[in-house]
Amino acid sequence: ESSLDSYSEFWNNLLWASEFQTHLDIKEFDLEQIHMTKEGNLMSFSVPGLAEGRPSVLRGDMVSIMWDKKLYRGRVHSTRQLNVLVELHASFYSDYDPALDVVDI
Repeated sequence: ESSLDSYSEFWNNLLWASEFQTHLDIKEFDLEQIHMTKEGNLMSFSVPGLAEGRPSVLRGDMVSIMWDKKLYRGRVHSTRQLNVLVELHASFYSDYDPALDVVDI
């Protein structure tokens, strides 16, 4: 095996390990059994540590929301001190009841 192949394999493995670690780091911020509230045409939920920047959530970020055994993808519209406001597909709003339902994020 040439040193170029070995060098390429090393960097490929390092990149894979870095991506895997990033995935594990993000999983630490998963939220379970969260109540969301409707604010206009957006949904809002509280994120512990948001004010301190852990996790870092920015406008335009994508958020995965699991509800009623379905996965919804939402785009962060804005953040506040402790809350994130997310825009979701219209089908979510028609079925979700903020008074009763909870989601995993």
